[in-house]
Amino acid sequence: MVGKIIVTGLFLIAMCAFPASAGQRVELLDGSVLQGEILSFDGKVYSVQTENLGTVRIDKSKVRTIQTEGSPPESRQAVQDLRSRMMTNPAILGIIMELQNDPDVQAVLNDPEIVSASEAGDFNKLLSNPKFMKLLQNQAVQEIVKGLSK
Repeated sequence: MVGKIIVTGLFLIAMCAFPASAGQRVELLDGSVLQGEILSFDGKVYSVQTENLGTVRIDKSKVRTIQTEGSPPESRQAVQDLRSRMMTNPAILGIIMELQNDPDVQAVLNDPEIVSASEAGDFNKLLSNPKFMKLLQNQAVQEIVKGLSK
């Protein structure tokens, strides 16, 4: 049971962290819009990698919404593809099993908001959660993402 939860959680993490699967549209309170990949969120400031402006730091108080780009059918197919690749890759499965006692993973798995957003596939809510964004920076999670990008 715990293994299934971890696999599900980490595959959602990989989905959000895997640049080919999702980009983000960040709408600011002043009406301007940035498109790119959210690299990190420390609870106060987002770091967003954009194609034209490079890495931009945005204070949370200036963000109106964050939306994941891509159509729902494409997103669903990408999720299915990633899950299949994770489940059939012994190296990635090994990393996932090693992560089950990681404090950052436990913090994410024990957060009802994150669990609810994961179950609903609400990537926007996940990407705005500091615990989730911290986990995306975890070295082992980065190894999973790197393994999936091969």
